[in-house]
Amino acid sequence: MYNAMTGKQSPNHPIQQIRVLKSITFLLLTALFSLTFANTEPDFQQDDIGTYISHWSGIDQLSGENKTILFYQIIPGDLIFTAGAEGYTARYEIHINLVDENGEHIDDRFQKETIQVADYAESLQSDWFCIGQAAFSSLQDGRHKATIVIRDQQSEKSTTIIYEFGVSVSQTDMFDLSDVQLAAQYMVDLTADANESDAVLPYPLAIYGNGQEQLFYYFEIYAPKEMIGDSMQLAISYINEQNEDVIVDESVRPILSTKQPVFSNIDTGNLPAGKYHLIANVNINDAVFTVERQIPFYVYQSPIDLRYKSFDDVLQELEYIANKTEIEALREIPEGERQAAIDSFWVTKDPTPETVLNEVMTEYYRRIEFAKVNFWTGKSDGFMSDRGKVYMKYGMPNKIFKQDLGYARTHQEIWHYDRAPYQVRFTYKRAFDDYVLVEPMAF
Repeated sequence: MYNAMTGKQSPNHPIQQIRVLKSITFLLLTALFSLTFANTEPDFQQDDIGTYISHWSGIDQLSGENKTILFYQIIPGDLIFTAGAEGYTARYEIHINLVDENGEHIDDRFQKETIQVADYAESLQSDWFCIGQAAFSSLQDGRHKATIVIRDQQSEKSTTIIYEFGVSVSQTDMFDLSDVQLAAQYMVDLTADANESDAVLPYPLAIYGNGQEQLFYYFEIYAPKEMIGDSMQLAISYINEQNEDVIVDESVRPILSTKQPVFSNIDTGNLPAGKYHLIANVNINDAVFTVERQIPFYVYQSPIDLRYKSFDDVLQELEYIANKTEIEALREIPEGERQAAIDSFWVTKDPTPETVLNEVMTEYYRRIEFAKVNFWTGKSDGFMSDRGKVYMKYGMPNKIFKQDLGYARTHQEIWHYDRAPYQVRFTYKRAFDDYVLVEPMAF
């Protein structure tokens, strides 16, 4: 197994790219979570090319200086592939501008990358992406801001990401920890002859659970020479959305060197969906020296997994895609057979059963998640509201007009669909604390 967490950066190639061949649920995860967590760091100013960013800071063993690596994860399906003598090629460039907390320029990186596939259909597949990195040396402790521009050279479309991060790893001989880096296991193309290899790579998306059960983590412990031979207490835990601190690993270990890596994994296959924080805590001599690092991650579980959602809730969510006969038939299924019945129902809706991804199911639950977040009022689930019902059936309108009607604090929304000869009008009703469909009633 290739372990990229401890690999060294090539000095003559400041930005490196590795092609990840198989990530079965990547598109499903990004489709569902890009909406749910749209307001979290980093700030996506334009999202034409799907990209995810993370970083890691530590101390370089040879120079003893701080080293910070920015990792980026890009979806090739958002690029334009053109035909050539050896297949189809996409070309993009990445520009990274780095400033400190005072806005002073620190560094620039620019690199052009090429992605090549033998068949055009391969470029459209959802089960692969590319991951790259850019390393910076001797960054001072404090906040930093990277402006990352990724541009498709064929179409000229681009994505600009403002990514802010902190550096807090000491460059002295004091006891300290690096940042915690999250990773995942993939099949990758590491060589020019396209041989596949099993690898653990940084995972900027940081979504685990269904389809990505193992969360790998890596960090380094730094200690002055005089501490070698002492013992340290290591605790790995995570905090869930209920603010419960769950211990994953707690042990006493000897300090063997001035730089001691820690690399392990957590099984997330049975964790409930939600946002978590992974915590690494190390102390020496009964907490005389204590250092802690945290990093957030997310857990996604299948929206039809009855371990995490009630059968009634699953059936309610099927209202816009299942008819009454199908719903009643599912209600009659014995409890022990319900999961298989729900799975079979979605198999019948899969337009491409020969592939891993069920495109209809992915889009359907993406709409449910969007409606829950954007149309929730406190009195009804967002996808069950009038706006949610229209959105579930017809998707996002091409235009939305909002008007203040000028009386009793009443206002309305008018949705316009280019493909429809009419508009959809919702009026806000204080009695319902929600928008009510008023035109056309046929909806």
